[in-house]
Amino acid sequence: MKPDIDAIIDEVVTEVLNRVTRQGTICPDCDWCLSCPECRTQIVEEILANGANRIAAGCNLGPVRSDLAKTIDHTLLKPDATGEQIIELCREAREFGFASVCVNPCWIRTCRDELRQTQILICTVVGFPLGATTTETKAFETGKAVEDGADEIDMVINIGRLKAKDHDYVKKDIQAVVEAAGRQAQVKVILENCYLDDEEKSEFYNEIMDCAMKCYAKRDWTDFTDLIKDWMATAEAVQNDEMLKVIKRRTPVTCPQVGTHL
Repeated sequence: MKPDIDAIIDEVVTEVLNRVTRQGTICPDCDWCLSCPECRTQIVEEILANGANRIAAGCNLGPVRSDLAKTIDHTLLKPDATGEQIIELCREAREFGFASVCVNPCWIRTCRDELRQTQILICTVVGFPLGATTTETKAFETGKAVEDGADEIDMVINIGRLKAKDHDYVKKDIQAVVEAAGRQAQVKVILENCYLDDEEKSEFYNEIMDCAMKCYAKRDWTDFTDLIKDWMATAEAVQNDEMLKVIKRRTPVTCPQVGTHL
């Protein structure tokens, strides 16, 4: 029997609304459309209040309140992104005062040229999106990204090795990227929580944090990902994740996209 797509969509929408309409929020006139500035602002404020300090958001943003703008990583990682779209991404980042732009490595130089004489950071991804490239490949990607002008490196852990409990491999994978970045770029580690159960998170996280903080201590952050369809991390997911509670005590935290766009 074919699945009832409409019923599935209704279920997802209901779940999302249940998570965002929590105590302290005010139901906007749009009744939580999840796309207008009023409800997006409340969702972002709640995520920030729960411990995140950076939030990725896509293109075509309208006016953004200045205190929220400085927490936004303006992000375009689609494989079909064009040069014109990247330039528009940078223009919006300049106009609204976003913290950074996050792009695929081939667009770093374009962003560097567009963002000269601004304080907007250039972030790129390594081992993205699967994390399954070799350690040597990730290190090379990182070195080239820094050479091209990247200020931040978002690397994806090797998820399969982690699930196989090969923690030494995962730590060496991270170490290679941190060393390749040197002091020229900040390294953020993307933990794909959607693939990890609670046991895997708890047994791995303190170990990897000790490794990052003691052995590779510089300015490293941790990206928190918790998929609820199409990269939607809710405030509740940020607040309740046990791994994140450890992260919040020890490092700044970056939270991924709220929906596809802020």
